[in-house]
Amino acid sequence: MVLIILFFSFCSYGQIYDGKGNKAYRIGVETGKYKYLAADADLGLSDFLSLGFGFNYLLNSKEANADEVIEKVGIEFCTNFHLSQLINSNRFDILAGLGYRVGGAADVHLIGELYLNDFIGLYGRINHFFAYPKRYDFNFFRDTDPTTLRVGLIFKAY
Repeated sequence: MVLIILFFSFCSYGQIYDGKGNKAYRIGVETGKYKYLAADADLGLSDFLSLGFGFNYLLNSKEANADEVIEKVGIEFCTNFHLSQLINSNRFDILAGLGYRVGGAADVHLIGELYLNDFIGLYGRINHFFAYPKRYDFNFFRDTDPTTLRVGLIFKAY
């Protein structure tokens, strides 16, 4: 049954980035030195640009010496440039962007989205962090990881 659903999902016409007003939601797992559950939302501002907002929750908090809830939860803001119209794809989008995690961590990232049907798809994201919080306690309790990989599901809202 699952194979039949996947077959028809791949055969259907998938929606990609619709420009201004486009809404997409992602949920996934981010891996690196530490593991995070990640969820974010993306809102289209123009034909190529969107703004995102997300949350991260640290899953292996004992390894990171993070005991307080505030040390486990992260908030992220990002801007993304959508390339789907430039590559003329009707099911696949590539996003290049900049992100900022509250507390001082900044990153450049690349996201690939593959829509399986009109409402759901798969995504992968690679982050490379180039700035970290200047607080001593951040680096004391957590050894920073410059590159992380995130994979998960994307949902489109109409």
